Amino acid sequence: LAKENTSSLNYLHITILNEVLSSLLPEYHKWDYEMKREKDKPVTYDLIMYKNVKVKRIDKEGNTFYEDESRKLYIWQLSDGERSIISIIFDISRRLILLNPDEKDPISKASGIVLIDEIDLHLHPRWQRELTKALPRIFKDLQFICTTHSPQVIGETPTNHVYLLDNKGKVIVQPESFGRRTEWILKHIMG
Repeated sequence: LAKENTSSLNYLHITILNEVLSSLLPEYHKWDYEMKREKDKPVTYDLIMYKNVKVKRIDKEGNTFYEDESRKLYIWQLSDGERSIISIIFDISRRLILLNPDEKDPISKASGIVLIDEIDLHLHPRWQRELTKALPRIFKDLQFICTTHSPQVIGETPTNHVYLLDNKGKVIVQPESFGRRTEWILKHIMG
C-alpha cells in the first residue's frame, strides 16, 4: 500500500479499486484505509469509507430540514450485503492485479471467466439486481458464470443467458428473462 508515492503501481491499483467501488456503490464517495500498529503484533489495515447521508436537523424554531453529511464508516459497520459486494469486487480486482502485475489498468485490460456460486447470497433484492448489472459493466472483458436461486438476478440477466437444470440434469436455455417481474419469473421460470 503506497499512499506516499503516487507513481507506484500499488498506488495506481488502490486508485483503480477506489474507482471500481465508487462506481458500484456511489453513495460511498471515498475509500481509504487506516493502518493499525500494536506492540508485538503485525501491522493491520482497516478499510474505511465515507458515505453520503441525509441528516435530519431541527432549527431553533422547530422546523425540520435535511442536510447532506459525509460519515466515516469502517467495513465492519456495513451490512452483510454491502460487505459481500465489496468482498466480491475486491477478490476479482485483486486477482486481476496479481495476474497482471505490470499493467497500469489491469481491470479494464483483463479478460477471463469468473465463476460465482450463489451470487445472491446475503444480498438485499435491490443489490442482487445492481450487482448483476454492475459486474459486466465494471469488468468489461470478463465472462461471469453464476448460480442463483433469485428471481431478481434472473430478471437482470440478458435474454438467452439463463440456463436451467431440470431434475434429470438436462440443460434448458431460458429464452425470456430480462426485465421480467419477480412474480412472472417465479411462476414461469422457477415454478
